[in-house]
Amino acid sequence: NAQARPVNRIGAPHDLLYRTDLRAEDFRRYRLVLVPNTYLLRPDEVDALHERLRGSGCTVVWYYAPGLLRPDGVDLAQMERLTGFRFEELDAPGALTIDALEPDGQKKPFGIRSPLLYSPRFAVQPEGNVETLGYWTGGEQIAFARRAMDGWTSVYVGTAPLPADVLRRLAADAGAAVWTNRPAVVTASKA
Repeated sequence: NAQARPVNRIGAPHDLLYRTDLRAEDFRRYRLVLVPNTYLLRPDEVDALHERLRGSGCTVVWYYAPGLLRPDGVDLAQMERLTGFRFEELDAPGALTIDALEPDGQKKPFGIRSPLLYSPRFAVQPEGNVETLGYWTGGEQIAFARRAMDGWTSVYVGTAPLPADVLRRLAADAGAAVWTNRPAVVTASKA
């Protein structure tokens, strides 16, 4: 729910769909797809997602622990296979806040502002073609990253909500038609 408000203000039209409604042609049509609550997946669902994404040119943003759970338990390897990143599970509970790296080198904090500490949290390992977009606040562990996959782009973010300006930048980088650089509500129709 907290992510819906910034999405409405990215300055570009958008649709809301269930993951199970997305077809291969949708991944070719949409430039940016946000996947906030895909914790539980079967291995065949991961395979099907990869098949639909292959060669689509789409950018997919995976939140927190995508695919971590299978019907038979916890599977970090499945999360890695789904997203294309290698992860380290952080031992110590911590805040769910991230310092996003701005284009000018500044850091912009976002996430769940709470005195509570959370576990598990995951850090992306800086291997291969991983581009760091942000760190867990107060540390050097990567919490927000992007990498090229098999004709599509995978983005991992360790917490929500992503602010409108960060979403707008991800949308623009993905090739979406961003109509304004301000936090505006934009709608579109075929009429």
